[in-house]
Amino acid sequence: MPEPVSSPRFRVPIPWAQGMKARVVRLALRAALVLVPLFLLRACLFTYVPPDRIGMRQVAFGPGQGLQKEVVEPGYRRQISGYETVRTFPRDLQVVEFTNNPSETGAGHRAIGAIKVPTVDGYPVDVDVTVLYRIADPYKVVSRFGFGDAYEDAVVVRFTDPLVKQFLGRLLAEQFYADEPHRHIAELKVELARRLRENGLALKDVLIRQYDYPETFQALTEQKKIQDQAVLANRQFTKQAEVQTRLNQVT
Repeated sequence: MPEPVSSPRFRVPIPWAQGMKARVVRLALRAALVLVPLFLLRACLFTYVPPDRIGMRQVAFGPGQGLQKEVVEPGYRRQISGYETVRTFPRDLQVVEFTNNPSETGAGHRAIGAIKVPTVDGYPVDVDVTVLYRIADPYKVVSRFGFGDAYEDAVVVRFTDPLVKQFLGRLLAEQFYADEPHRHIAELKVELARRLRENGLALKDVLIRQYDYPETFQALTEQKKIQDQAVLANRQFTKQAEVQTRLNQVT
């Protein structure tokens, strides 16, 4: 069986297309020769501080060796690779939440268990607390606690827990939902603000959100009320008996 005969194919050279391709290649090489050194230079000499961060500069060697006091503001800032490093911290509000309910915590917030406050009458009350603060003096924070968020445990958590117990522990369990706690909360804010300020932090607010009583509190409270009523009733009976005795003596 004879094989089919295929028609020959011819390529028509296009001089202007070949020249365009060569020009594009040459242009790309020239752009790479310019841009690559610029990117390397930027990586070696500059760093970017986001708008919601502040930075501290640490020099590795030389006359200014060590942590610098000047704050590095947001934007592209000098950072000579191998000579200095810019470390950043959050400049917006930071939140620490003390609660036993995961649904009560916000996204990205530090969550710790509720503070168990021992009241005057012996009932432990779980108090949900939110602490709002920010970094006021980055140099003092880094000097005392180093880079990272160790300051949160060393200052915010460390002082909030005992101060809440100290000031709210002066209350009776049944006084938490009355007007009495307001004065103690105001005193708590003043003292906590002083402790944070000493460590380079600024307190914005302390929110006392919720009180959780132990399961036995209701039963014990009802029992105590019954006992108190019984005591009052006995006093009334005693007074009535004394009055009746005097009347009998008169008659």
